[in-house]
Amino acid sequence: MLWVVVASMLVFCGTFMCAATIKITHMYGEVTLDQIFAHLMIPGEFVPWAVRFPFVKALVCVILCWAAATALLVVVRHFACRKRSCVSGKIGLWLWRLSYIAVPLFFVSSIWFVHYSFKVGEWLRYGCQYSTFMTENYVSVTPEQVSFDEKHSMVVIVCESLENTLLDENVFPERPCPGLAQLRENGMTFDSRLNVGGTHWTVAALRCILFGVPASCFFRNDPVAIGHSGRYSLFDILSSHGYDCSYLQGGTMEFAGKRRLFEHSPQVVVRSFDDYREDEEYLREPEKYEWGVHDEVLFKHAKEHVAEAIEKGRPFCTMVLTLNTHPVEGFLASGTPTPYGDRYLNAFHRLDANVCDFVSFVRERDPNVRIAILGDHAVMRCSLYRRIESSNCNLRGDNGMRLRQAYNCFLGPGVVPQHVKGRRYAAFDWMPTLLQFAGGRWNGSRMALGTSLFSGDGTLLERFGVDVYETETKKSIRQYSE
Repeated sequence: MLWVVVASMLVFCGTFMCAATIKITHMYGEVTLDQIFAHLMIPGEFVPWAVRFPFVKALVCVILCWAAATALLVVVRHFACRKRSCVSGKIGLWLWRLSYIAVPLFFVSSIWFVHYSFKVGEWLRYGCQYSTFMTENYVSVTPEQVSFDEKHSMVVIVCESLENTLLDENVFPERPCPGLAQLRENGMTFDSRLNVGGTHWTVAALRCILFGVPASCFFRNDPVAIGHSGRYSLFDILSSHGYDCSYLQGGTMEFAGKRRLFEHSPQVVVRSFDDYREDEEYLREPEKYEWGVHDEVLFKHAKEHVAEAIEKGRPFCTMVLTLNTHPVEGFLASGTPTPYGDRYLNAFHRLDANVCDFVSFVRERDPNVRIAILGDHAVMRCSLYRRIESSNCNLRGDNGMRLRQAYNCFLGPGVVPQHVKGRRYAAFDWMPTLLQFAGGRWNGSRMALGTSLFSGDGTLLERFGVDVYETETKKSIRQYSE
């Protein structure tokens, strides 16, 4: 009977590991252990039911499989205990002996499957090593070291899962984002942002934009402090020079721990789901808004916020994070036009309309405001994923990195329409790039781990290469740990 208990536990653990791995990779594609632990280590994190439900279904399947396997083992043991001269007894004894091999083999195979899917061995091997790569290349810039010849007010729109492939007519002849394609033609855009470790999910991209450091620098050690006494965020520097800084999003700040990004920046005005849930549109059908408020509500309040900031006559920096394209099934308000058969494609079409309308509003109120539109990462696994993966956009460069890139566009007075090609950079290069875009100047072009793309100086990836970066950032960082 002891073997029945042990075997059933091994079957349960093995089935659970396989089911969870399959669900995670199916929903989110290439996921790293850093990304998984980033969410697991956040206390009190809000997880929408839309995210939990697939895992609840998987858990139900695991329990059913475990119950069936346990019942089978009990039945086999029952027949194995019968007389060996009986046919059923012989079959039961043979199956009972076979279980001593089959169950451990299944458990070991499930461990290998998890290891293969998340590269656990590599993560453990590098995690036991220490690297000084980050600390040696980190450039600390204080607010006192930054000056402004002219202070430009700036609006930064961070678009969820917006990548350039959606603008490619060869892949999407429906042209779901015509407005964003036109804005890119009229502004400055940079190729090629590489989806390197610690930069390719939403909160990681936000950390890169605000602190100039990939998320992997946080999760093995202190999740908030970078470890340098001179740590300053983009908002901290702008605020010290008289900017009114604000961050707006439609979702809850508890999801993925976004609130922790602003714990040490009390001067930043933060608005989120808790502030917008009294909106009339939300109150009409609150049960449909578990993710937060739709982008229509968000941009309505963003317009009011920006209009007030413009009227004050002070320089300001407002960052807006969209939501409609975060759920892979699309997050659409009732009555939203759906010209395409795919719901997620309709969500991107609506994102295009909302962003372009907001850009037009800002330009009409003050044509001197500079606008940056950034995609946080590439599209996750969804109904469009196979279509994107099978396109020529999925070809790999010499370094083996995917050529799929998050969208970016810079607009405003003094910005010459230009498509800058041949660059190799990561999301953490946006921090100094945005500071320089707002008019900031300092000694050199590097800040934190980033390099301003307007400077033409080599970025971290251009100077050391992707392979060195990926290897070193998987290791623990001694200065951050001690």
